Amino acid sequence: MKEHDPDSRGARDASAILPFLGVVLLFPPLVYIFAAPVTVGGIPLIVAYVFGVWAAIILVAFLVSRRLEPDASEAARLPGPPETR
Repeated sequence: MKEHDPDSRGARDASAILPFLGVVLLFPPLVYIFAAPVTVGGIPLIVAYVFGVWAAIILVAFLVSRRLEPDASEAARLPGPPETR
């Protein structure tokens, strides 16, 4: 069996948890906390929260995916022609 380095295992764990974290952060009872009549730079607080969480999820998913990409030595061991990887 192949040993996984701790960074890869942590990235895999983060990739499994991220969708659930996104659902919890965008769950209506939590979003309604930010439904106050407050504006941030002319933007309602609830809109800033929803788009801020959305952008953060995309950013974290991008960073996690970069850690999950196989390096050159690992990609050479993958089966199949390189065009299909």
